[in-house]
Amino acid sequence: MSDPAPLAEEYEEIPWAELLADTTPARDRTRLLVGVVVAAGILAGAWLLTRGETAPPVPAAAPTTLAPSPPTTPAPVIPEADLRTGPPEADPLFERIAVLRAERFVADYFTLDGDPMAPTALRAAFVPAAVPDTLPHDTATEATTYVEWVEAFEREFVPPNRWNVRVAFRTIHREGDVWVRDATRAVFVAVVVDDHAGSALLDLPMPVVAPLLPFGGTAPDPSRGPSEADPTRALDYLAGFAAEVDVVATEAGEDGWRVEAVLVDAGGTAWPLAVRSDLLADAFVTDG
Repeated sequence: MSDPAPLAEEYEEIPWAELLADTTPARDRTRLLVGVVVAAGILAGAWLLTRGETAPPVPAAAPTTLAPSPPTTPAPVIPEADLRTGPPEADPLFERIAVLRAERFVADYFTLDGDPMAPTALRAAFVPAAVPDTLPHDTATEATTYVEWVEAFEREFVPPNRWNVRVAFRTIHREGDVWVRDATRAVFVAVVVDDHAGSALLDLPMPVVAPLLPFGGTAPDPSRGPSEADPTRALDYLAGFAAEVDVVATEAGEDGWRVEAVLVDAGGTAWPLAVRSDLLADAFVTDG
């Protein structure tokens, strides 16, 4: 068996030209693949750009219309005064004004001294609907009467702006050369006061019993007062305050009835007074 030939000899016989020829196509294939990949990337990018330019725009969403919500009603603002419980209270200032008006009117009304300005001043004290047509001060007379004193002994507030004032007074009249004191009398006067502190009478005074009872005495029988449903008893009621009573007018309406009469006092002076059914419950207790 012969020995193998040396390796050097084998290497010397390797065909380098063939080996180089075999490697060249592989490199070309690699380059070709890289080129294809790059070209594909370029084409894909171009296609995407072209698609972005030519794609139809996405339509904008239609505007949404909200249904109108029902208007909210603001919570009512309640004045602090309305939050208070109980009936409204009388303003102390307006109460003093009402009492002053009642006392001043009684003093002027039952004074008869020939003052020419008295009729105008007295009529100005009434609300327009209650101005009396006739007053004892309209005509000259020899009778002279003065009010010696006057005082409101009770007042009551009737919402919204009325005060019922009971006024006691005493007059003196002249008989010849002598001045005579009359008995103490009392009247019920309804006064209204407006927001500007103006005041006026709702009607002529209504006679009531003076609160001058002896200690331990008995109050007058309330049944002597007229009934709200029976105006004929007004004459009997007025007869208790004067020796002579003359009815001037009797009226009936939606608010009730009204009797106007002239009461002649001890001095001979005729004083127009009135009784109204809508004020009876405020003036005194009746038997109904």
